[in-house]
Amino acid sequence: MNLFPVAPILLLACSLGHAAAPCAPLRVGYTDQERAPYYMGQGTLVPELPGASVELIRKAAGADCPVQFVRLPTLRLRGALESGAIDVVPLDPRGDDLERFMFPQGADGAPDKRKAVHTVSVVFVRAGDGLPAETEPLRYFSSHVLGVIHGAPIVGQLRQAGLRLDQGALDAGRNLDKLAAGRIDGFAVALSAETDLDAFVRARHGKQLVRLARPLGYSHVWLAANKDYYDANRDRMTAVWRWMEAQGQTQLTVLMRKYKVP
Repeated sequence: MNLFPVAPILLLACSLGHAAAPCAPLRVGYTDQERAPYYMGQGTLVPELPGASVELIRKAAGADCPVQFVRLPTLRLRGALESGAIDVVPLDPRGDDLERFMFPQGADGAPDKRKAVHTVSVVFVRAGDGLPAETEPLRYFSSHVLGVIHGAPIVGQLRQAGLRLDQGALDAGRNLDKLAAGRIDGFAVALSAETDLDAFVRARHGKQLVRLARPLGYSHVWLAANKDYYDANRDRMTAVWRWMEAQGQTQLTVLMRKYKVP
């Protein structure tokens, strides 16, 4: 599943006695599909309660300059970031992402995991199938159909692992409905914590669906920047990445309470 973006502080110094010029908004791209509780709503509109990840990005950006959120189809986000149509996108890097975009670097030159949001990929199955909670999902779904959100970042990794995937549904709710109806054998989703979707699943399907105790795997999501934007705003991006290191994971946990299903 996929998580969140950033904002700039371009305070242009003016001559003595004059106010600083206003800075341009940071353009942050994210998916136009609902990924509750991280991204709420569908389409181009950013709702009043936009989701925990969107609120986290606003906090990371700070109050000095505005953030302009741009919702796009998931598969268009990388192209828009590379072209400069948007400045920042939350990414779990794959393929040539490390060459195309800027990530915060650690001492070894690799993306600094301390400045990322950590994710875990979990699997929901039907309780009636009687699978042991400790079922190894990589083995089981090599011969059973695993549903994933269309265009989700974990798709490439799961394909490389040889799993049988169904990408026919655009959000978690519709995937869970397909699972309950017997059209797929499991549903995999990346979360910031293993239990993040449990209440949503119970509210939608009661005890019909359960989460396997063993996750599919772990990954990281960074706020990746367009290279030209980074070159022109290094101090601002550095400040955002440092904020993510100091407060990102903790603040996301706090924000998640706001979107908790009773």
